[in-house]
Amino acid sequence: MEPPNTCDVLIIGAGLAGLQALKSLKQNGISNVVLVEASDSIGGRVKTVDGIAPWPLNAGPEFIHGAQNSPLVDLIHEAGFQTKEYEWPDRYFFGKDKRWEGCDTEDADVARVHELFENLKAVELPEGKDMSALEWLRRSGENENVIELASVIYANDFGTSLCRLGVQEMKLEQAAWDQGEEYLVLDRPLREVVTFLSKDNAANIFTGWPVASVTYIPGKWAEVSSTTGGSIRAQRVVVAAPLSALKEDIQFHP
Repeated sequence: MEPPNTCDVLIIGAGLAGLQALKSLKQNGISNVVLVEASDSIGGRVKTVDGIAPWPLNAGPEFIHGAQNSPLVDLIHEAGFQTKEYEWPDRYFFGKDKRWEGCDTEDADVARVHELFENLKAVELPEGKDMSALEWLRRSGENENVIELASVIYANDFGTSLCRLGVQEMKLEQAAWDQGEEYLVLDRPLREVVTFLSKDNAANIFTGWPVASVTYIPGKWAEVSSTTGGSIRAQRVVVAAPLSALKEDIQFHP
């Protein structure tokens, strides 16, 4: 089904941010809202795989970092879901040695990687320049075990790889972080958060509608065009698409 040609608010992207925007707008009396999603499913990075284990496996985000000042935690409480707090990481598996260690491990490389990342504020960068976490660790002379641990612990926490994770980004996040250091695991697959957000809103959501461009016409509207040839005129546009789409797929005029 194609979306309408006009609306008051158009939301681009049906990940958690876009779905929450839709829910909030409708709760505040704005009903003429359209949410478009490029893919054929909603939820963004929240994905679940069935059939591998006796329970659904989260194939995207697995935990929630921080229980304070968190809209996501507030949403989970609103839905009536429960969470359990874990140490982070709560265990380590060293594949080469085929051994498990608990969160209280005395492994020197584990201690070293946490020391490095907990003291990021002391890292000095050339003025106006940044470097990747991988470059920083190599320049610091860290061994391969430390680098591998940094990848699976810290880069994974950012949802990226060490070579694409900037030191400046980590320093800024560490300085501004106000959500606490709890690590929470939901008592059900995260896709149920997506289901909760989208319930009663199905008529406003249109999948398979990849946005090609957003053209703002001052004093009138924004014209949002699809790669499939359709277009929608909206009084306001909320962009909740991932950075990769903003960099490569969607053109903005001006």
